[in-house]
Amino acid sequence: VLSNRSARFVFRASMRCLWPVARVLSLALFTVLLFALIGYGAFSSARDTLGDRFRFFADYGAALDSLGVAVTTANFPDVMMPYYNDGYFHSAFFLAFMVITTFLLMNVVLAVTFQAFSELMCARVVK
Repeated sequence: VLSNRSARFVFRASMRCLWPVARVLSLALFTVLLFALIGYGAFSSARDTLGDRFRFFADYGAALDSLGVAVTTANFPDVMMPYYNDGYFHSAFFLAFMVITTFLLMNVVLAVTFQAFSELMCARVVK
């Protein structure tokens, strides 16, 4: 990175893009924290009555971990299916979470990152 001028510029531009991206990422983090709180309140009692397969919202930390996995969509069905099988109403929570985080907020994060980096690249070309 230190010996290549282009790589240095890209690294500096990436560092300058952090503030706009951090604002949007903080909104995404707040959304996950809010959904974890709602999920913990709604689903924490399910573990007591229905068994260990409902462990994803047993406490607030588990809820944050489970929704963190769900944001990445890596094992989203593993988190959702025990609750979905228990009642179809629970799927509204997970559907709202997926629409807001994956389809809305992650696209906004990508757009803000691209716009901030593009503005810096255009400023370099104009110079």
